[in-house]
Amino acid sequence: MKIFLLFAGLLLTTVVKAQGRFWVGSTSTDWNIAANWSLSSGGSGGASVPDMNSQVFIDMVTPNACILGTTTTIQQLTVSSGSLSLTATGNLTVTNTFTLSGGVFSLDSGSLTVNGFFSITNGTFNANSGTISVTSNTFSVSGGTLNAGSANFFVSNNMIIGSPSSIQPGTSTVTFNGAGQQDVLALSSGVSGKIVFYNLIINKSNNSQINFNTSASTDTFQIDNLLTLTAGRFTGSGFIRIEKDVVTEANFGGSGIPIACTGPNPGNVTLGSPLAVTGVTNFVGIIKNSPSVTVSVFRAASAPDDTIRVGNFDAKFIVRTGILQFPNNNPVLARFQIVQIEPGGTFIAPTNYLFNAGQHINTGGIFNANGGTYVFYYPAIPNSTQITNHIETFNNLIIDNQTQFGPGTNDTLVVNGTFTYRNGTNAGQPGSAFSLKGDVVFEAGAGASLGVTSLIFSGSGNQNVSFAPGKEDVWNGSVTIDKPGGTMTLNSPWILDNFNKTFTFTRGIINIPDTANNYLFFTNQFLPVGASAASYVDGPVRVKRWTSDPFEFPIGNAGFYGPIRISDFWGTGEDVVFSGQYYHQPSVFATNPKEATLANVSQREWWHVKRLVGTAPPPPYLWLSYDNVRSGGVTDPSKLRVSRWNSITSIWEDHGNGAMSGNFIRSTQAIQDFSPFTLASTDQTANPLPVQLISFNVVQQDRDGLLTWRTASEQNSNRFEIEQSNDGISFTKIGQVAGAGNSSTDIDYSFTD
Repeated sequence: MKIFLLFAGLLLTTVVKAQGRFWVGSTSTDWNIAANWSLSSGGSGGASVPDMNSQVFIDMVTPNACILGTTTTIQQLTVSSGSLSLTATGNLTVTNTFTLSGGVFSLDSGSLTVNGFFSITNGTFNANSGTISVTSNTFSVSGGTLNAGSANFFVSNNMIIGSPSSIQPGTSTVTFNGAGQQDVLALSSGVSGKIVFYNLIINKSNNSQINFNTSASTDTFQIDNLLTLTAGRFTGSGFIRIEKDVVTEANFGGSGIPIACTGPNPGNVTLGSPLAVTGVTNFVGIIKNSPSVTVSVFRAASAPDDTIRVGNFDAKFIVRTGILQFPNNNPVLARFQIVQIEPGGTFIAPTNYLFNAGQHINTGGIFNANGGTYVFYYPAIPNSTQITNHIETFNNLIIDNQTQFGPGTNDTLVVNGTFTYRNGTNAGQPGSAFSLKGDVVFEAGAGASLGVTSLIFSGSGNQNVSFAPGKEDVWNGSVTIDKPGGTMTLNSPWILDNFNKTFTFTRGIINIPDTANNYLFFTNQFLPVGASAASYVDGPVRVKRWTSDPFEFPIGNAGFYGPIRISDFWGTGEDVVFSGQYYHQPSVFATNPKEATLANVSQREWWHVKRLVGTAPPPPYLWLSYDNVRSGGVTDPSKLRVSRWNSITSIWEDHGNGAMSGNFIRSTQAIQDFSPFTLASTDQTANPLPVQLISFNVVQQDRDGLLTWRTASEQNSNRFEIEQSNDGISFTKIGQVAGAGNSSTDIDYSFTD
């Protein structure tokens, strides 16, 4: 007997038969009235109120709709006809399945918790407000209508949407919060293919996946208001559209499907973790409805530091339509393969640093440097820029690559601020250039360029150029000086040694202040061209050559171009190096004795010419240039002479006039020794070289011409003769003004014609 009773007790505690309860609404709308329930569909009332073991059916239109206003747990709920409503105090837990196949289910500020399968196949689900939690099984909508209202949905398992058009998101918030992988599947019929959320939160523990999958690659998951990425990571297929705002927190693990900011509304992207996309090669970033719609990117308070991080090396970031801006100006670290700006897109960089690990491509959009510093860094590859209009303007630009960097074909990167070449090798494409308007720095990690890209110095203000020790020869492309204003100061040696390149002087002066240690060095047929009074080197220029062409030093000083040439020293087997520098001022030896063959020695100018390397013959011939104004009056070049100061004998030597070419005279013999050189003359009247002329001007006064000029120094000057010409060839004396004789201070003269 005792054994029988124990066995019966075990049966009672382990086997619980589900109890069917059918709403008939006999007496009222109150769920908790037994008379409103039946044991069969359409039966008479009187069954007990559903409990945790009940299978509840709302399957017919009854005199009274069912309303739940208390906290209740049941095993299963099926609504196929009629209606069930939960009030603000109604909290229903379904431990097994929830099925809406017809009728109406409404939630008003209460809560619905489903621990099993949640399914809507027909009917209407009105989530006006309150909370819906599906904790351990699939959330499925294959038909009917889901009016999400302003409710909060918590989905801990999979979601299957077979009829996306049936979901009306309202202002609801959906949170995926499962501990393991969750699959979200859109089974579109090819019409919509889009699941629309108002607010969507991804908050998954263990950084587990939320796997979005679609039946077609064009299907999308759209968030109309706010996407909050707290923890977890995206995988799958399809496309995520963010119509307004997005926030990422520190634990979000990134996305494996494309994400884009879309729609007509301005949006804010607040990042506490990298907005990274993995395994995707066609990531689209900004595709707003209008080019004038702005997406602003901010750093979240939860970010580990002050840097905004976006992307990884798998994907592209494309600004297709709309404006992308960084208004809070934190540093930005972009780790995409490509940052691309398309027609209709505007990219406004931060005023801080923008680090770009990939290519910069502009196919016709707008790039605004915004006063910041753009850094190409890490593994960027050759042809790192492709610019449709071939000009992109940066403020400060830093090249900091472990391998190679290069502008694309015919691309010119204009740098208004400082240009820094920190690491890597320039491997630009044909026709590419850097147009530099500020300071230029080549640091210790800079590699030798491949010689295709050009440097253009184009600033209207002063510019400084510096090379780290050992990096003086890393630039192998052609160079152009085309400065509308200001000077270019070279603060270190610069060696130009690539074959058959040119250094073009158009506008602007290169100033070399530390002449003992700094210089511009031409070798291997790197040829200076175009130098003039508008553009020259004010400082020492060096040359090492192996061909027979004369080399012209592009040197000047104090607004005057004073070139020299050396020739005929190429037969030596040594690497002979010469240096030349021009001074538009009297030499310290200018008034010292001279050889008897010389009538006068210039008090206006001199050249410092040195042989730095090499001793073997043949020595070079030296060519000095002359100019009537610059040289203090030259009327008979044939009487000019090359003169050298001999520091041993303390005398100006006569090295003759062996040839004339243009405005150059050549020494009669090759020059064996080097020191200061200047012009001298065998006729003091024809070539009054001692007069140092500062300025000469002519202005009209009524019907007369007023001539004014100023001298800085004069040596044995007797008079100034004024001549005029109608053809620029034949001149006639029209007057004279007495000279000062000897002076070392400024003197003003005038003459009225």
